[in-house]
Amino acid sequence: MKKLANGWVEGTVKDFLDLSEADLEYIETRRTLSRLLKEKREALRLSQVQVAARLQTSQSRVAKMEKADPTVSADLLLQSLFRLGLKRKDVAQAICGRSRFTPRFSTAKCLPRSPAGAGLRDGARGSGPA
Repeated sequence: MKKLANGWVEGTVKDFLDLSEADLEYIETRRTLSRLLKEKREALRLSQVQVAARLQTSQSRVAKMEKADPTVSADLLLQSLFRLGLKRKDVAQAICGRSRFTPRFSTAKCLPRSPAGAGLRDGARGSGPA
C-alpha cells in the first residue's frame, strides 16, 4: 500500500481486504459465472422471470445470481448455467477467457489440455472411473 501526501492510502482490493491469491481466484470465478449467466440469458432472449421459471426459482434469485450476490452458491450458478444449455467446456472457456460468452474482466490463465491423469503430483491418480 502506498501513502499519499494528503494522508490517504492507495492500494488494491487484495491489500485492503488482506485476500490471498486463492480468495481472489474464487471471487473472480464467481463473478465470471454470474456474468456468464446473464450473457447466456440475454443470448437466449429470456427475461429473468422466464429463466426463473426454467430453474424453478424466483426472479429475485436470478437477479441475485446475475449480480454475484454472496448468498448465491457457486453450485447454484453452475447448475443454472447447465440447465440453460451450457456445457462444462463452455464454462471452462468463459473462465479462461476463450468464449463468445467471455466476461470482459476475466484474468484466469488456463493450461493446454493434457491426457487424463497427466500433471497430477506425486503420481496420484484421479478419483473418477478408470
